[in-house]
Amino acid sequence: MVGKLADLLPAFPGLAAHVRCFAHTINLTAKGVLRPFEPKRINGQVGEGEELEEIAKETEIEELQAELKDLEENGEQTKDDLEGFVDVLKEMTEEERKEWNDGVKPIRGALIKTRRISFKIINSPTLLLPRWRAITAATPFEHRTLPHDVATRWNSTYDMLKTFLELKEFVIKFTDSSSNGLADYILTPDEWEAVEGLVSVLKVR
Repeated sequence: MVGKLADLLPAFPGLAAHVRCFAHTINLTAKGVLRPFEPKRINGQVGEGEELEEIAKETEIEELQAELKDLEENGEQTKDDLEGFVDVLKEMTEEERKEWNDGVKPIRGALIKTRRISFKIINSPTLLLPRWRAITAATPFEHRTLPHDVATRWNSTYDMLKTFLELKEFVIKFTDSSSNGLADYILTPDEWEAVEGLVSVLKVR
């Protein structure tokens, strides 16, 4: 439409006048904020601590499955190109990068584990999902589930983390239960603090 206006009105600046919608701009900003904290790949391997490496690898596969499911349900969406964002890690020395990775470990752990927990529950309709509904039954949250974020869905990471924070009591109880097989994904106090911080940063005020 913007291009057509440029043809019809010679004085119209065309694409130079194009501005993204506000929601899209907010979404791009949120992704830019999260980008430095996402698991990094180095020579084909996930650049994380040993305790998170396997979880991160499994989560990557599950994220692709979630995107395919979202595509089936909602049609094709444009995946945002974040190459224009400055990668601060590339500007760091090796020592600075190591210090950075150590410092943001709770944030990366929080993102990896929350994604893993939500995916596990959503995709276990005969075992984990009924158990989740059982622990939230007869509470104000009995119809709530833990959403999984999808790269093509606007603000979905904020929605996921906010829900985890609201249902923190139930998430802790659910992951603590050995029969659910989620012990590897129990969030540490530092990781819960990271979830709270991310929700605060990503919230559209």
